[in-house]
Amino acid sequence: MLLGETAPFTETPFFWSGHYGTSLRYVGHAGSAEEPRIEGEVGKGDFAVTYREDGRDAALATCKRDTRSLQVEAAWDREARAAV
Repeated sequence: MLLGETAPFTETPFFWSGHYGTSLRYVGHAGSAEEPRIEGEVGKGDFAVTYREDGRDAALATCKRDTRSLQVEAAWDREARAAV
């Protein structure tokens, strides 16, 4: 319950952060993630890292892949609303 609301909060957690001209995006939450799956090149600052937990995708960190980050967040939000 949040601010007196009785409906469960189902939105996917996220944050965006900028560091020295590099923007990082993180959606979801993985408290004890399994081996991450890396797409792209971290050293070149163009990547997506998927963190899995309990056999499912639980979080995504991206750099220069804003569209991917937004698509995953929207999909997870839809899944959460459908489950309620």
